Amino acid sequence: MAIANAVEDHSNTDWLKTLIVEKGRPKRSEVGGDAAERVWLLVQHADADPAFQLKALRLMEPLVSDGEVSRSSYAYLYDRVMLKVSGKQRYATQLDCSNGKRVAQPLEDEAAVDRLRAEVGLNPLASYFKDMDKIYGPCPTSSSTERQ
Repeated sequence: MAIANAVEDHSNTDWLKTLIVEKGRPKRSEVGGDAAERVWLLVQHADADPAFQLKALRLMEPLVSDGEVSRSSYAYLYDRVMLKVSGKQRYATQLDCSNGKRVAQPLEDEAAVDRLRAEVGLNPLASYFKDMDKIYGPCPTSSSTERQ
């Protein structure tokens, strides 16, 4: 099943790359909210192509202020890309499990994280941890670190 999903993800990513080259980043006003969210999801999970994720992030940035791209979607992709580029994230959307607790992967500014999350419409970090525990169950209590 995982192989089929990987093949489908690769195919969908190739389709999206072609679409972006031909028409630019799809805007919410052009394709609707559901389709815009699906475009973001394809990019968010295109981890095999970080250059494409970075390009998509750059295309998203000017569309956020116009409401053509969700602020929270931008934040999730920003964190995913910046962790690869700089080793730090801004909005604490990317988590690990460590010694039985959910923790944010390295942050640009830990003291400002809840303010930054609020600016893009995300709940405080403590609430996010609780939500992830509800969705995925609690972190294992072993001493290993596991990515979320």
